Amino acid sequence: MSAVQSCVDTENLDLWLEGKQGSPDRTSLIQCLRSQQRVQFDIVVPIMIRAQITIKEFHAALALLLCETGSLSDFSDRSLSVLNDIRAEIFNDLQRHYIDEIGLSDFSTRLGHLITLNHSIREALSASLEFYQMQQTIFNLYDIEEDLEALFI
Repeated sequence: MSAVQSCVDTENLDLWLEGKQGSPDRTSLIQCLRSQQRVQFDIVVPIMIRAQITIKEFHAALALLLCETGSLSDFSDRSLSVLNDIRAEIFNDLQRHYIDEIGLSDFSTRLGHLITLNHSIREALSASLEFYQMQQTIFNLYDIEEDLEALFI
């Protein structure tokens, strides 16, 4: 959802929300979506700028997020092993990036920035989930905008 939220053109929402047939108060919904996007950007972008995150580091942070397991009981031993292998490969690639491409011998600060970015992205995702759950609870959003339901189910 974070990727969808950050890529959505909030100036042209008709590309992904149903034209004029959407909610009766479509303007409010669009303003809420824009506001939520701004919240995400306000959480993540300052950290990226301050830490001067490279595109490879950003991709690594997103890949690490995709490898998070949450509750370990939801995964088989084989799945956990595959995820651990992927994480190890990501960290090996990062180490090569830091040493060979950036020329760092001590990259602990860069990894610290990456972990902070990872946490910030999770915080932004949590804020988005909370926002959409509130919208669904109060306004029954999925009945009004079917395309939004498809993003979450």
